[in-house]
Amino acid sequence: MSVRELQVVLEESCLVPFLEQHLRDSTIMDMMKRESMFQVMLTLIKEMASHEETLSLVGPLQFQKQSIYDLIAPMTQQAQLYSKAVAAKSSRNTPEAELAKLIVETHQVIKSAMLKSPDHKDDFTRQQGAPGETQKMSGVDDEWQKLAAEYVAVLEPLRLDEIGDDEFEGHHYPKPEENQSATKLHRVAGEVITMGTCLPVEFQGMSIYVRAHEERMDWMKVLIIGPEGTPYEDGCFEFHVVLPSNYPTACPSCNLETTGKGSFRFGPNLYACGKVCLSLLGTWRGSAGESWNHETSSLSQLFISIAAIVMTDDPYYNEPGCEREAGTSEGQARNQGYANIVRYGTVKYAMLDQILNPGKGFEEVIHQHFRLKKHKILQNLTKWADESRENKPPAQYTGHTQSHNATLAPKFAQGKYSEMVCHEIAQLTEALETLE
Repeated sequence: MSVRELQVVLEESCLVPFLEQHLRDSTIMDMMKRESMFQVMLTLIKEMASHEETLSLVGPLQFQKQSIYDLIAPMTQQAQLYSKAVAAKSSRNTPEAELAKLIVETHQVIKSAMLKSPDHKDDFTRQQGAPGETQKMSGVDDEWQKLAAEYVAVLEPLRLDEIGDDEFEGHHYPKPEENQSATKLHRVAGEVITMGTCLPVEFQGMSIYVRAHEERMDWMKVLIIGPEGTPYEDGCFEFHVVLPSNYPTACPSCNLETTGKGSFRFGPNLYACGKVCLSLLGTWRGSAGESWNHETSSLSQLFISIAAIVMTDDPYYNEPGCEREAGTSEGQARNQGYANIVRYGTVKYAMLDQILNPGKGFEEVIHQHFRLKKHKILQNLTKWADESRENKPPAQYTGHTQSHNATLAPKFAQGKYSEMVCHEIAQLTEALETLE
């Protein structure tokens, strides 16, 4: 059999699809759990890239959407961050650390081989520089498609970053000082680094950004941008997080910082003092399946739960017992009253104040978010202002809507909501118009 015939056999075999599938469907955390299998796979890929006869198998093949190189490339930065985090705190050379090292080496071998090969250099260079075919983004209205693509392109690289003491000044929790166990160290490093590619960044949806301390990944800040269609929409909500010494056996601690300096309650689960009431945090008595599980629960799950379950379009019904009022005219009116209060807080504290005084470490995220979504946000603010003037849907400020917001609810009940929210919207509009 000639070399060319062997190439054809390998190209048409199940080898490349097998490698593609496991690389595409696996995060760094998944790879660490199946370290032995991925050690073998990456060693094979590295060997294939080392020989001109098999180099084509790791580069772009005909009809291939993503080559093996394309799938390994984004893992490289994660592997480098993992190695840096673990090496700085542990002298042990673990299988997980060896795997991270192998990911980086494999990427370097493929890149070097392709640039040296006369048969692959042009393809590789063209592949790196080509923007690729623009695909329609799901869940995005046609009028926003182009802007949504730019939004994701600009903000996805900002999902995860490491920052220092200056940016952590004023953090709700003190800096952890205890030595981290190997179990905690590897788990935290794997989880945090995986978030760099797995957290949502959506033009019409929700977005989550994480900043970990450069020396202590178990000390972090999180920015959640409120989901579309809720009274939290497009607001920037900052949370401070610390992981206990026995993590992941014990759950994280999490505090909301966007509270108007402790004056505003953003919902039944988001107290003015910053407390976040959630089963995963052990601050609410949920069922066994909703509580923190050291094997299956994760930081990503926690952050997404806050955005999807706590920041809902029906905040009133998150109060225990109030869900029984759903579907009744009184319940709907109280829910709308609660939503109006949250809208006011979102405009005042999670939008205007964040533009004027962005959270440390999130300055670029906040600027780009409001710059790129300016026109869509203005469109939504006009809708909120119109609804406030018409009192549609009808709102009531009684029951828990009143007890949770004792200062604002009486004013809004007296007809002050439209005046007050429109005043904040006018100031926010001016601030948005200045963004370039």
